[in-house]
Amino acid sequence: KYNFKVNESIRWIQAKEVLLTSEEYGEDMTTVNTLLNTHLDIVRELETLSEKVDKLEQDAETLSQTHPERADEVNSKYGELKELWEKIKESSGLRTQKLEESFKYHKFLVHYRDLGMEMDRLNTLFDQKKEPRDVAESVVFLDEHDQYMVQMQCWHESFSNLQENGADIAGVHIEESQVKEKVEELEGLWVVVNKTWTNLHSQLIAHKQYQSWSRDYEVVTAWLSSKENIVSESYIGHSLDEVESQLKKLEDFNQSLKAQETKIGALESNGKEMIEAEHFASQEIADRISDTSARVQRMQEKKEKSTDCNSALIPLL
Repeated sequence: KYNFKVNESIRWIQAKEVLLTSEEYGEDMTTVNTLLNTHLDIVRELETLSEKVDKLEQDAETLSQTHPERADEVNSKYGELKELWEKIKESSGLRTQKLEESFKYHKFLVHYRDLGMEMDRLNTLFDQKKEPRDVAESVVFLDEHDQYMVQMQCWHESFSNLQENGADIAGVHIEESQVKEKVEELEGLWVVVNKTWTNLHSQLIAHKQYQSWSRDYEVVTAWLSSKENIVSESYIGHSLDEVESQLKKLEDFNQSLKAQETKIGALESNGKEMIEAEHFASQEIADRISDTSARVQRMQEKKEKSTDCNSALIPLL
């Protein structure tokens, strides 16, 4: 009966040793989890067998005392079991270590792929970003862009954890060079994403500044266009009423122009600040400032001539 139990335990150990010495550690998270679950089942069975081995050790001692003539045979049989038992415990511990390393490695790969895909997705979105056509669209684009940064900040902790896990894995895993390479790849991609975000953010702010400035420019231009006929020196009154009416319009224009000087001055000041900051539309802004200034100057000159001409007619009417 003792020999049967020992032989049964030896056969079980020999069968499990094949599984525990396998060099298959999984090709992805699914297979790793399957292998881990199978291994944990074996570990639990080993815990049960441990009690059986301890009991057989006690039985061997008892039989050696009660059957001294067969003590050598009994102890030799138990020694064979004990040797296999120590070996399988070592194999089990080593496989546990290897499977845990494989689990960490494939978990690292999952995080690596997820983060890489998210960074690639953002870079694609950045590349496809269109230029805003007006102030309202600039505001919308900037809000969307700020949300991208919120996402990137959420990734930051995951990225830091991935770097730490990569460093831990690289020190023990057989894929050490690949782990380091993938960490460095993501670090490079992380730098690119942040740099691209910053550059695009600056561009969107520049577009918003330009659209806002252009809106103010259009307002000033529309106002000047609405006053163009009033200051035309070719408009001469043919009666006293017409002359006085024209002079009144010219005076109103003069007062209105003074009221517009703040807007025109702000337009020029803001435009020059953008030019000094090397704004992408610096040349266009400079041209518009120059045109506006020249237009205001011409209208003032026309106003003066029209005023002089119509004033000179009063004594004659």
